[in-house]
Amino acid sequence: MTLPQIALLALAVGLLIGVGLSLLVVWAYRARARVVEETSTVVPDGVTAVLGSMDDAACVVDTSGLVLAASNAAARFGIEVGATLDNPELRQLVRG
Repeated sequence: MTLPQIALLALAVGLLIGVGLSLLVVWAYRARARVVEETSTVVPDGVTAVLGSMDDAACVVDTSGLVLAASNAAARFGIEVGATLDNPELRQLVRG
């Protein structure tokens, strides 16, 4: 191989490695952002406003069963914000 061929081969290999690492970093950032979004416990303001105006018992529950927001009528059923759902029937209903 001549010197220009070796230089072009090294350039191509370096370009492939750089593109591969860039794609890996972008994929990792997107995966992290997706996980952060899925595990976020932030309830939008509109949801809490709707729950506050509801006459029926309703609540927002995260994946671990923690109540993030609840309507005023939910207190009659023992549903409190910051607590887990103690009633097994309600937990089954949420999972279903």
